[in-house]
Amino acid sequence: MTLEEIVKKCIKSNRKAQKALYELCHKQVMGICLRYCRSKEEAEDVFQECFIKIFEQLEKLRDPQAFWGWMKALTIRTCLSHFRKNTFIAEDITEAWAIENNAYEAIFSQMQTQSIIDLINKLPEGYKLIFNLFEIEGYRHSEIAEMLNISIGTSKSQLSKAKALLCKELQITNRQHPNTLLNEK
Repeated sequence: MTLEEIVKKCIKSNRKAQKALYELCHKQVMGICLRYCRSKEEAEDVFQECFIKIFEQLEKLRDPQAFWGWMKALTIRTCLSHFRKNTFIAEDITEAWAIENNAYEAIFSQMQTQSIIDLINKLPEGYKLIFNLFEIEGYRHSEIAEMLNISIGTSKSQLSKAKALLCKELQITNRQHPNTLLNEK
């Protein structure tokens, strides 16, 4: 069955098609949820909410070929909505953080995926959210500011602070446990 056929059948509430769609994209949806939630349990709750919305709003999808982008955007919006309901982002721009040459990127390129996720999950919630939206999802600061109802300056500041904390954490971790984060090559 093609994705287009699956989508059309899902719109008609066909259980087999819904199962097929779930199996096709559950890993991507859970991956996004894990990036935006504080714990696996919270991610699982948001994951369920995402699939409810996917099935409820599938008929709004005009072009089944655009499914993956549509699903990703809907999942991110659901995660952001959950985040806004449960936390807030403090507009704290009193400290200036400077990151030179994006040092964290060079280190990240040598790390195992789970180690990167673990480090990002240690960030304060606001920093983590903006880091994910900017660095992982590729949104611009103007888009992030609009989505989160914050200023562009706050988005930039939170990202800068997130990068500074990541660099600091990477330095501490590397000193305490050399070679534990890096892939064996």
